[in-house]
Amino acid sequence: HDFSRLPPGNAQTMGGHGGLNILPQKSWNVYNRDNRQKVERDEAEAAAAATESARAAASQRMQANVEEMRARRAEVSGEASAAPLRHVNFFEAEELARGNEAAAAEARAADARATARLMPDLQ
Repeated sequence: HDFSRLPPGNAQTMGGHGGLNILPQKSWNVYNRDNRQKVERDEAEAAAAATESARAAASQRMQANVEEMRARRAEVSGEASAAPLRHVNFFEAEELARGNEAAAAEARAADARATARLMPDLQ
């Protein structure tokens, strides 16, 4: 074949696409399914690592802020070290004055059962 006589851009030369199509055989071909899957996997791993890194950094910042607030509280209250936190019950006096109603009801029920056992004709 003498390709010099054909006009440039002629679709009849070299199989109709202008040259050899060897790209699918190359391992570095970015359009291969395997290479696309590798890229997707690597991007997912990088995103997961970035998320974990951001979470760890936020956790460290939060812990540092808590420590700073505890130190400020100790300075303000004049304590050498912060006392352990405990639950604050604003209604403690009212609850003590009222007593445990459930325990009282159970005691009344037990008294009634004992009375019924000892004196069955009072029922």
